Amino acid sequence: ENGEAAQKGELAGVDGMEQEAISLIGLMKPLAGSYLKEKIVDRDIIEDPRDVINYLKLTLSGGSAERFIGLYLNSRNELLAAEVLHEGSLAHSAVYPRKVIELAIKHNASSIIFVRNHPEADAEPTAADLRLMRRLEEAAATVDITVHDHMILGRHSHFSARANGWPFEAAFASPMAAEK
Repeated sequence: ENGEAAQKGELAGVDGMEQEAISLIGLMKPLAGSYLKEKIVDRDIIEDPRDVINYLKLTLSGGSAERFIGLYLNSRNELLAAEVLHEGSLAHSAVYPRKVIELAIKHNASSIIFVRNHPEADAEPTAADLRLMRRLEEAAATVDITVHDHMILGRHSHFSARANGWPFEAAFASPMAAEK
């Protein structure tokens, strides 16, 4: 919300910009978000992840806080819920596997996609990202939940662990090997 307030403040400083126009512009992001969310509800979102990326880019844009989200899916890879698992700097706090699994059970999810944004950086995973990926996959495997992907949305690009060869089986490669 702080990002939205700053944007409204910037718009108010534009010559000729009236409050009604600022209010209309403020409605654009929520309306676009609703439209993009409708495109991924009741569909196999694994088949074509572009709609998910578009929805998440819009949802996560405009703020400076890092967010870590779990997309909980049913057995047909349809979205059951999108849960914010952490907000703030991931360097100072952890995403807890126990919370991730509790939410998966609550939503009766059979699989998860993890998404993190790097609002001020590129989308390359850090060593900490890779360690977290491994911990979350190990936790999910203990309760037979599939992790389809770990995605990172950077300022101008995105990263998909799945598209970059991350092993999604119980026998994990070393995160350091995935980093090279």
